[in-house]
Amino acid sequence: GSSTTYSTGIAVDPVDHSVYVATLGGGFALLTNGVWKSTDFGETFTRIDRAPHARPGKFLDLSGRGITVDPNNHTTVYLADRNSGIWRSQDAGASWVNVHETPAFSVTVDPVDPQIAYAGTVFQGVLKSVDGGSTWAQVATTAANATSYQATGLSASTAYQFRVRATNAAGDSAYSNTAS
Repeated sequence: GSSTTYSTGIAVDPVDHSVYVATLGGGFALLTNGVWKSTDFGETFTRIDRAPHARPGKFLDLSGRGITVDPNNHTTVYLADRNSGIWRSQDAGASWVNVHETPAFSVTVDPVDPQIAYAGTVFQGVLKSVDGGSTWAQVATTAANATSYQATGLSASTAYQFRVRATNAAGDSAYSNTAS
């Protein structure tokens, strides 16, 4: 049988310009290809989805959908895996740790506060971390084709800003404008 590798997420390190690519293999066996990194502006790529202390050639076989580099700490990289959840590397991809088990499609880091990260998940809607990705809590979930959302549990003296993004099998939409 034939197989194809699909690039499902791409992120560029804002400091050293490394390129990270999440891939998913397709074909009869639907093989998973993992996470790859280029340090030469995309000329060559090396597979990097290894667990801490894993022996050479042993990979996690991550089926990533979304990948992002923390804009405030470029050695921290997050991967949203459609099967095994949210993964984080704090050493520029040299090793990965699963930080939440819920299957996820996308992940992003707040551009101002690196302690805040969000993930779009398969079963729990949006998850938020306020401790640099160590723990995650459900923020919101909406029904398919929702056109509004009621935020609850907010503090009266705090300003909140919201942006949304749709995710489906075809990929991610652009982020909305910020709403307060």
